[in-house]
Amino acid sequence: LMKGADLPVQVTFEAVPSGADFCTACQKVLAAPLFSRKMRTKPVEKRRCSACVEAAEGAEAEAREAAAAEVAAAAPSGGPPPHT
Repeated sequence: LMKGADLPVQVTFEAVPSGADFCTACQKVLAAPLFSRKMRTKPVEKRRCSACVEAAEGAEAEAREAAAAEVAAAAPSGGPPPHT
């Protein structure tokens, strides 16, 4: 559609319908109940739906666990250090 259009192209953006919000993570217009009350008070450019927030939190938790496992693997194993 856009490739075949003559230039310059005039673009009109639609407003988000009432009772809905735009998720900046999944790039979808979703019903307002899919956003937490806290998230709906954030600036429009920072709003994410509950599913995207949960996915991000899960990814962050996995990253923390992987980092902790890496630190534990790098630490010397065994008992306390020998006395001199």
